[in-house]
Amino acid sequence: MDYFKRVPFLRFVLALALGIYGGNIKGSYGVTSHFLLLAILFIVLLVFHFSFRLSQKYSLRWVIGALFLLFLFYLGFVSGHLSRATETDKTYRVKALGRVQDAFVTQSGYWRVFVRPMEIEYGDSIPISHTDSWLLFVKSTEDSLALSLSPGDVILFDAGLKGTMQSKVNPEAFDYGKYLFRQGISFSGFVDKNNLKVLERKPSLYNIRSLTYRIRNRIIEIYKAAGIQGRQLQLLSALTLGMRYLLDDEVKEWFIRAGVIHVLAVSGLHVGIVFLMFKFIADWFLPKNNWARLILVIAGLWFYAFLTGGAPSVFRAVIMLSLVQVGNFLGRRTNIYNLLSLSAFIILIIQPNSIFHVGFWLSHLAVAGIATFYPLFRKLYSPYNILIRPVCDLMSVSLSAQLGTLALSLHIFKAFPCWFLLSGFLILPVVGPVLFLSMVLVLVSKSSFLSKVFSGALNDLLTYMIEMTQWLDRLPYAYVSGIHVSFSMMVLIYLFIANWAGWIYLKKRILFLLSLLFLVIIVGMLNATYIRKRTTGAFVVFYSMKDAYIGLINNGAGELYHNASTYDNADFIYGGFFTKYAIEMEEKTVNQTEDAEILMFPTPEGVFLGLSNVNLSEIKVVREQQDEIKGVVIYGKIRGNLLNFLKQIGCFNLIVTGNVPRWQVEKWEKLLDTLDGTIHYVPDKGAYVEFFKHSILDILPKFNFYNLICRDFSSRNMISR
Repeated sequence: MDYFKRVPFLRFVLALALGIYGGNIKGSYGVTSHFLLLAILFIVLLVFHFSFRLSQKYSLRWVIGALFLLFLFYLGFVSGHLSRATETDKTYRVKALGRVQDAFVTQSGYWRVFVRPMEIEYGDSIPISHTDSWLLFVKSTEDSLALSLSPGDVILFDAGLKGTMQSKVNPEAFDYGKYLFRQGISFSGFVDKNNLKVLERKPSLYNIRSLTYRIRNRIIEIYKAAGIQGRQLQLLSALTLGMRYLLDDEVKEWFIRAGVIHVLAVSGLHVGIVFLMFKFIADWFLPKNNWARLILVIAGLWFYAFLTGGAPSVFRAVIMLSLVQVGNFLGRRTNIYNLLSLSAFIILIIQPNSIFHVGFWLSHLAVAGIATFYPLFRKLYSPYNILIRPVCDLMSVSLSAQLGTLALSLHIFKAFPCWFLLSGFLILPVVGPVLFLSMVLVLVSKSSFLSKVFSGALNDLLTYMIEMTQWLDRLPYAYVSGIHVSFSMMVLIYLFIANWAGWIYLKKRILFLLSLLFLVIIVGMLNATYIRKRTTGAFVVFYSMKDAYIGLINNGAGELYHNASTYDNADFIYGGFFTKYAIEMEEKTVNQTEDAEILMFPTPEGVFLGLSNVNLSEIKVVREQQDEIKGVVIYGKIRGNLLNFLKQIGCFNLIVTGNVPRWQVEKWEKLLDTLDGTIHYVPDKGAYVEFFKHSILDILPKFNFYNLICRDFSSRNMISR
């Protein structure tokens, strides 16, 4: 209770966040009635407040606190509901006007254009809300680059738009549609470059987004003119301007696996460095305790936040630094946890949907981890040794931030970079010089000689970062993937960490006992997870429009069969499923030639046949094995009479992947109707999944603590090539 009294904004932000989450639950609510109830609640709060002050009944202060928390909850509910995009899974064809919110060209060669719909010229009756945004994909070619779209432009486009709230097509997969929906995007679709026209270009001076967009493009032109090209230019744009979408996928993967991907997301580290630069410049020209100095530094921070895209992590850092500067100017002491809660509160008031942004949680948890654990680690070494202190400080900060974000990172990303301390020691010290040199390069861009001098040093540092992350990625056990941490386990891990830290600080026995209790529960859940994986079997045909992905799990051992010609970024299709239900997985390539192929997928309840490039009339099935066949998976071309083949094997359960054309599937559907058979066309119905249970007696000889740690959470890669 004493802790909550010292951190009042923690209570406020929890009430607001719960309200926002509740407001995003599907339902129809009257906006007018909500505003009326909110106003009534505010008036009741004021009446109670002044009546208690006049009567001086301070023993009833809890009533005011409860009413205020209820008001914040309802305020969050209303703001969450109003910021909620239109929820639909239908498809529409429209010709519409829209105002560009953001636009950029990605490495895939497409413009990603975020627009606010304004008017429908003709087409289907599409639902539109005042909070909706649409995401358009436009193929980028040499002539389409002349579009040069920027925020504020009004465009006319003709497109087929699909609602983002589509049903999840693969089990345990990342729900991209839900992600877009929670970013306020209700529809997305592809637009032919010939069906998009710019009608009006709004002057940048009247739109802060357009202004910062043009400034970013101008800075990139300066980088290019100074001789920074290729991956170095991509990395510099991400580091200084937050433009990660320009970064090569391979380089991005190196940073992820090295554990320094946060370097590419402009956050507190970058804002802190920029703040020190502004402060250093202000110290030269303005005296301390001067209002003008304070305003200039804070204004510079906020301009940098908007320049880099205004991510929640940037706003969090800018809000905290601004409040700290104001507090120092007024001579007030600051509580880091209260400031952290206040920054979260302000961000949620301005952008309610930030509650669904992973960066919002990671940035706040990282700072909370540093504030909690860094003082403890600092006691383990001498802060006065000028040789040891910088290294140990850097390691302590990295480890503290990792403790703060560990459970959430495992829950979201299902992986862990083992060499994060080494990568932090090698990469983080370079970020400051890169930001400083990039700022100097922009300032001296008019001088070709100085530009070459500073760009040369900048190129060397960027090359060092790229090559170092590549080297770290090649280290043994660099990246542990396939870790499954459920939401409930994530909460328990944070409860354990919080009580353990509280016991270290406060030395209260109850906190120590609680931390032990949570640790025992976590270990019990790990054992239960291991047993579940060992006793669960599954057969799944994953959804993919182009390639076939077939998964088989028996006693925790998973096998993935695929015929993909390219295997990049396919983990989002199957990774979540194997992480949850398998302990290890082997990947097998099938049918990348025109040779006939027949596969058998055994399960405890029968066998699934896999067919590709075969002549059905040449397949003979042993009569004794007919009853074992549960289904037929077709993932390639077949010849012969399908109906006779199904009658021969006595099974009329057909699963067809996206490799087979739709017209062929429609023909088979008519044939199966005469036999009361079933056909599961994956592109239409999503993944085909069947689960099977194994006996727990089969795993008892293998079940021990060593297996639990070394098999389920070992340094392994889920993919065995």
